[in-house]
Amino acid sequence: MNVCFRSATCEDAEAIVELICLADQAHRPVPGYQLALPDPVERLEVLRKLTCTRILQPFHHSLFLVAEVDGKVVSGLSGHDPATGGMDRVGEALVEIGWSTAQIEALEERIAPVSLSLPRPEHAWVIDHVATLDGWRRRGLARELIERMVARGFALGFKTVQLDVYTGNLAAQRVYEQAGFRAVGEYTNESFAKIMGCPGITRLVRSN
Repeated sequence: MNVCFRSATCEDAEAIVELICLADQAHRPVPGYQLALPDPVERLEVLRKLTCTRILQPFHHSLFLVAEVDGKVVSGLSGHDPATGGMDRVGEALVEIGWSTAQIEALEERIAPVSLSLPRPEHAWVIDHVATLDGWRRRGLARELIERMVARGFALGFKTVQLDVYTGNLAAQRVYEQAGFRAVGEYTNESFAKIMGCPGITRLVRSN
């Protein structure tokens, strides 16, 4: 198997979106982005546009590392500094791709029932959107990407790398624990559990 591990480009937008949606689905019956963007066509189009915005935010292609086999992206993840490319910049990016204030407010209203009070990372490098396509799992691709992204965070001066996993996704949590992460907290609420089909979010960290 000839694998190329590389940084993603804007040309990888469709592959990145596929990985984002796969990571979001995880083991749950209701993906979070389905709640945020109910129309499937709009959902894919918005995510595709967000991968190539001028504004840096967690969906931006430049934050992704991917594994490519025979010209096909089969695994990937992202890593970002919340201070410069965190979720609080997504609103600006939505404006950039043409969204109105009313559209953004409607989206915020849709996701409000499942919003959790997660502690803001304090100088932690955040890994997100970890996913591997069916047929390519259990080959060490995600593990290698995790190690590379952890190394990137440490090289940038971060002492802690953090990731969140949906509580109950034990298979994913085991992978992260085998990569040196440890659980430091669970964040739940009743409405999240009722709507999303899992109790909440488990946060894991790995220190340098």
